[in-house]
Amino acid sequence: MIRKLGIAALVLTMGCVFGHAADISGKWTGKFITPVGINSYVYNFHVRGNVLTGDTNSSDTGKSVVENGKFDGSSLSFTEPSHYNGRPLTVIYKGVVVGETIKLTRTFGSFPPDTFTIKRAK
Repeated sequence: MIRKLGIAALVLTMGCVFGHAADISGKWTGKFITPVGINSYVYNFHVRGNVLTGDTNSSDTGKSVVENGKFDGSSLSFTEPSHYNGRPLTVIYKGVVVGETIKLTRTFGSFPPDTFTIKRAK
């Protein structure tokens, strides 16, 4: 009986440790190389349940918002309405949380995807 209780407690503890979803709410920063140079980004994320919202600020395109955001505890996706050379465009993001980093892939238009890592701002 004591052995069964010990095993149950261990399983419950492991579930709490490994089953805890990452909290990505807060400020994240990163840089990536584009054909027109280095682009610096700041992402401010807010998570409520599975809904991801927030805003972005790019050295290339300025301020924008996070739209259509989803977060499931380890992976995220969202769109960013933006513009380039006066033309509107929608940037599509997909990512995965790895510790205190998020590995992102972004695509827009017919351009090849950009893959980069952002870090939680300290």
